[in-house]
Amino acid sequence: MSNENNTIHMLQENGLRATPQRRAVLEVIAAHGGHLTAEDVHREARQLNPRISLATVYRTLATLQQAGLIQHSFSDQGHDRSRFEAAGAPEHFHFTCLSCGRIIEYKSRQVTTIRRELAERHGVTVTQACMCVSGYCQECASRRAGEAVSQPT
Repeated sequence: MSNENNTIHMLQENGLRATPQRRAVLEVIAAHGGHLTAEDVHREARQLNPRISLATVYRTLATLQQAGLIQHSFSDQGHDRSRFEAAGAPEHFHFTCLSCGRIIEYKSRQVTTIRRELAERHGVTVTQACMCVSGYCQECASRRAGEAVSQPT
């Protein structure tokens, strides 16, 4: 099945019409594998559908997320920017470099423990966990350390 046919099938299987806008947004997210902001999706989707607006991308992302076809995460502590990726990926979290913006994915057994403890102690069902970690990646930390050494005191 071609990518376009697969996208149409996924939308229809989830009770959604396969509009050109929905197809474009899903295809962009599938092609990039994630960590895209709405603006990133819009920029790329315009290559497939030049008339798609940013407002349409935001509405489409919300619809696709509600249908369970995509998921969002945050990569900054203020939760100012959602980043989108295909649904169904194993749970992971993000470290964001404050200097270069690089995003590093990681998994955490501690979050599994927290989920279990919350369920046992409070009877809750955790549907999403968000952990934003930021700092400096290895390259930027090395560069910053080199700059600090070379500056006169």
